[in-house]
Amino acid sequence: MKKIMEKIMKKTMKKFCMASLCIPLLSSCVLNLPDPIGEDTERFMPNIKYARHSIYFDSNDDEIVSKGDVIELQVWLKNTGLSGADFVKATFFTASEYVKGFTPATEIRFGNIPAESYKMVNHNGYRDKQPDYTVRFTVSPSTPANAQIPICIDIVGATDRTWKDTFNITVDDVITAPDSAAAAAEFMSNREILQENLEYKKT
Repeated sequence: MKKIMEKIMKKTMKKFCMASLCIPLLSSCVLNLPDPIGEDTERFMPNIKYARHSIYFDSNDDEIVSKGDVIELQVWLKNTGLSGADFVKATFFTASEYVKGFTPATEIRFGNIPAESYKMVNHNGYRDKQPDYTVRFTVSPSTPANAQIPICIDIVGATDRTWKDTFNITVDDVITAPDSAAAAAEFMSNREILQENLEYKKT
């Protein structure tokens, strides 16, 4: 009987010791798990950045940014985060000496951008109802060949989250500057006629 009791006690103590060893090991594993509320929080938040751009209009209609061109760009932003961004607004600007008449100088409303999605709006904040340019500027006739024009973006979302990004426009070595103010006005007049024709076709 005594030997039987000793065997039972040894088995019990062995199980207890194993359990005691597992508890701190388990605690260690739990403590080493990634903490979604700590260091990894940022990747679950919205993250807005420049995605791409396209030429919506240029003075000589060759889809090339050249010296003297009036350029209108459509610009897409992307939310690379894992949650949506609300009330997104972006301000575009440049400090390039080769750019004149950059517009708009005020912020553009991009609205809500879902997670892992792209969005383009025009300078008035519309996307589908009034397709138009996002930003517009004139390239100086004195711009060197292959010059880079940096376009900076300050972005703000709900709860005052902010982001910054930059993209470059390369100027081709082609001179398309109008010879006079009248010619420049003709460029813009042709552009407005084209826009009116597009609107007419929609109706």
